[in-house]
Amino acid sequence: MANNKNNGINKNVLILVIALFIIGIIFIINNIGNSKYNYSIETINNEDIKYYVYEVNGLFGVIDKDGNNIIEAKYAKIDIPNPKKDFFIIKEKEDSKNNKVINAKGEQQLSSYEDVSAIELDKTISSIPYEKTVLRYKNKNSYGLIDFNGKKITNADYEDIQKVDFREGTLKIKSKGKYGIINIKGTVILKPIYDDVNADGYYSDKDGYKNDGFIIRTKTDNGYKYGYTTSKGKIIIEPIYTQLSRINEISDNKNAYLITSVNGKYGISKNKKQLLKNEYEDINYNTLNQLFICKKQQAKGVYNLDGKAVVPMNYDEITIGGIYINAIKGNQSLTFDAKGNKIETKFISSLKATDKYSIIIDQNNNYNIVDNNNNLMLKENYAYIEYYKDDYFIVTKNGYTGIINSTGAIIVPIEYSTISKIDKTNILEATKIKNNQIDLIDTNAKVVRGLENAQMSIADNYIKLESDKSINYYTLEAKQTNYKELFPNNKLYAYTQNGKWGFTDKTNQVIVPARYEAVTEQNGNTVGFKQNGKWGIMDTSGNIIVKPIYTITSSKIKFLGKYYLVSDNIGLSIYSGDIVEE
Repeated sequence: MANNKNNGINKNVLILVIALFIIGIIFIINNIGNSKYNYSIETINNEDIKYYVYEVNGLFGVIDKDGNNIIEAKYAKIDIPNPKKDFFIIKEKEDSKNNKVINAKGEQQLSSYEDVSAIELDKTISSIPYEKTVLRYKNKNSYGLIDFNGKKITNADYEDIQKVDFREGTLKIKSKGKYGIINIKGTVILKPIYDDVNADGYYSDKDGYKNDGFIIRTKTDNGYKYGYTTSKGKIIIEPIYTQLSRINEISDNKNAYLITSVNGKYGISKNKKQLLKNEYEDINYNTLNQLFICKKQQAKGVYNLDGKAVVPMNYDEITIGGIYINAIKGNQSLTFDAKGNKIETKFISSLKATDKYSIIIDQNNNYNIVDNNNNLMLKENYAYIEYYKDDYFIVTKNGYTGIINSTGAIIVPIEYSTISKIDKTNILEATKIKNNQIDLIDTNAKVVRGLENAQMSIADNYIKLESDKSINYYTLEAKQTNYKELFPNNKLYAYTQNGKWGFTDKTNQVIVPARYEAVTEQNGNTVGFKQNGKWGIMDTSGNIIVKPIYTITSSKIKFLGKYYLVSDNIGLSIYSGDIVEE
């Protein structure tokens, strides 16, 4: 009896274990399903960048953010897949078969892998997330993914792994000559069964490229056919069209508006729903009014985003000038508003400024402002009007520029040569050519006096106006400040005297007398100085560590030890020899 009882207990335990195992499997499957596309994206900004690649005589090395030489310039190529990490991919010589991975000490890493490389991406100083989190490795002639610790993300099952333009956290894979999509955790989003796959490039200010979908392509006996999927790989349209593209100008995160083509005839689809049949010779989208201008058998008309006619298909020519639709048939010209209502107006074009106002242009190229009921807001016309913010407009009259409000009241005198927005700020630069004066205009449209004969430069947290006699610093809100307030921990501060430059400490005690043609502000533990047309480098005690030997004309210079960093519109470059930028 005791043995039977024990056998019964063992059977119950076995059943319980099996049940728990099944529950566990179900839990894992569910979790896999729930986290299928839940991958983490590592963000990197300029403050995180610890390492830079530099070049000497065609060979490459690495320095840190203080200019210390980490790796000597002796390699044919160096990639830093994550500038936060002590992790460098090198190619020893141009004809080297495989890359190697080393750390800052020159020690080889991930040696168990045949070849390791970063996913090839466009050059940028900002974060490209999946470049920073995964690496590609090679096994024989196939590729897989690993992380920076060498942990395998996928087996080497793919003929190739590439970037996907405009799609964070996803990669294009190739298997048996076909393409698909995986995320940076290796989860398959689209099986590799297509002849090509590309992201549609849709972007929104709120979510970036998160909601863009994929355009899929398959080869048929009648040529290539195109279809469409969501960002998560759900098929929206099977590959049935000869052409297909998303209208990325339509800002809609939930719906994809697609121009489709069959045998040279175009139509519009909203996800699966066909708004306009494939029967038009041409379709153009007007972003301002969110309207489609369509052509069919030499006749033109206008449709809205719901696929409903705004202007019927019986006109010879249609143009849209801001809020006005101009329709021509024979010798007759009619004007409609964006809803298709006929209106009478002498204006031929307009630009939407706000929800309340539009900027209008007449036949003589005169500018004015109207409200939504087409009521004229200004008593006089201007040669040019541009919307600034709130109820403020930048205007030009008689060759001079100023700011008015929507009633025509002058807010900033019309006396400047140019007024333009300063990039990455909400303030304006106002210039006068006569004396090369630069003033700033703050967010309240108030003038903040600047300097004559000045040059302007913009840093991450301040604006600098510099003349031969003075330097003025301003916050990004156009409030005048000083460099010591901006950088209270610096040891050296530039000052000028009798047209020459030197350095003081925070208490204005002179550390380096004013005897140089130009200087830089402190960057890291160094400053730059110019003497006899050449640049050299000092430490923060005023000791010369590199004699003035560099010829540098670029205005965007930061010194890193004995190296200097030159910025342009693309990114940053590190140099150790002369650079002359015209």
